[in-house]
Amino acid sequence: MNCCPVCGAKTKSSGLVVDLNSNTAYANGLSVRLTPRCAELLSLLADGFPAYVDKETLMRRMYGMSGGPETDKNIHVFVSKLRPLMRKIGVGIGSRYHSGGEGRGGYRVYMLDVVLPRVGVIHQAATA
Repeated sequence: MNCCPVCGAKTKSSGLVVDLNSNTAYANGLSVRLTPRCAELLSLLADGFPAYVDKETLMRRMYGMSGGPETDKNIHVFVSKLRPLMRKIGVGIGSRYHSGGEGRGGYRVYMLDVVLPRVGVIHQAATA
């Protein structure tokens, strides 16, 4: 069981905590400041852990509308901004693309295996 670095409450999350009041993400004893929109998106992904959150759900929750070609690009832009920031605290953001058939495109958060904060480098262990 993890503890929230802000309030100390026990959490059942991945270890990622997003404080929407300060727009700060915490994981692995590290923190990073975010823009309000990036914090909102990351919070939605953290709430969906460990599953993927589809783009339509993200658009509806963030903007109150369903996704389309232009709105999908908005989500992609925010994810692109979030990825390098999240790597600094040992969190990855995975993508799943819809290619017809079952399932929808979406994103999910996951914890990276090794964090080296002194030099700001994170390595993901290879899976065999």
